[in-house]
Amino acid sequence: MPIEDPRLRLRRAAREGNLDLIKRLLAKTNMQNPDPENGCCRHDYVVEYLLQQGHEDLELSRDFENNTILMIAAKYNSLEC
Repeated sequence: MPIEDPRLRLRRAAREGNLDLIKRLLAKTNMQNPDPENGCCRHDYVVEYLLQQGHEDLELSRDFENNTILMIAAKYNSLEC
């Protein structure tokens, strides 16, 4: 059985809201990943955990179109995103 790419596992865990798996994977991987396949599934507790890990401490993350999360939330009129 082939080993799945950790980046794919992290994305799937975030999409499914699997916080335990996210914690294990983040201990082994780079959190900066401007992947255009990422999306918003409204797993607020996952986002909160990632922010608590210091993901945005040095600079605001941007997606593949150079948008910040605030810009994306405003675009979709969403306070949760």
